[in-house]
Amino acid sequence: DGGVFTGPGTLLKLQSFSGVELWRTRVDGFDVGSGGDVAAFDASTVRRLDPELGATPFLWERSLHAPYQIAVDGFGNALVADALPGESGSRILKLSAADGNSFIDCSVGVDSDADGVADGCDNCTNRFNPRLGTLGEPERASFQTTTGGQLDDDNDGFGNACDPKFDTDGAFVGGSDLADMRASINKARSGSDCGILQNQSCSRFDLDNRGRFIGGVDFIGVLQRFNQSPGPKCDACPLSCVGPGC
Repeated sequence: DGGVFTGPGTLLKLQSFSGVELWRTRVDGFDVGSGGDVAAFDASTVRRLDPELGATPFLWERSLHAPYQIAVDGFGNALVADALPGESGSRILKLSAADGNSFIDCSVGVDSDADGVADGCDNCTNRFNPRLGTLGEPERASFQTTTGGQLDDDNDGFGNACDPKFDTDGAFVGGSDLADMRASINKARSGSDCGILQNQSCSRFDLDNRGRFIGGVDFIGVLQRFNQSPGPKCDACPLSCVGPGC
């Protein structure tokens, strides 16, 4: 019942104790959440398949526009990034496992900081932080972590640009965060010896995604947010995570 997958291009569900085929569908690809739900997709459609259903497994489906990427979380929700129909650019749809009509479209809506990411999917809604690889931002380096394509090296839903909070001591940026940053100045962004204890990923301290080392601009970022909380971020954040911090 966890699913048996054969191919190419065919997705089967077999009953685990008998081997009986419960359903079959042609697909270009699929992803399985840790909860067992499956998102299957072809050149034009993404569908959610419930492992408990037999002959009618499609709980919802949405049209896709190539090129696209898809990921499924442990609750059966799907996050789809695809092209805008008839336009240059992309959008992100978050499809709810409970209701296929519940989704977020990052291609539309207010973009308060003009970084190309609508507020509904922006991990820093009032701080310019484009997705990596867009608007002059470099592509993601192997040591960096993104959520929804934007830097978020601690994978907490707040982008680096608005998150100079490096510990769990309180809700606001404070003295310990300033001390952690001070101890990280002039260390390589790709390192893992930052913070007071010299055991944190240095990429977390990179607030501007510039240069090889943690520097003055990053330090100023902590000062500017002192006694403030990180963010704000979108309600749905964090979105899909890519990188070593996931």
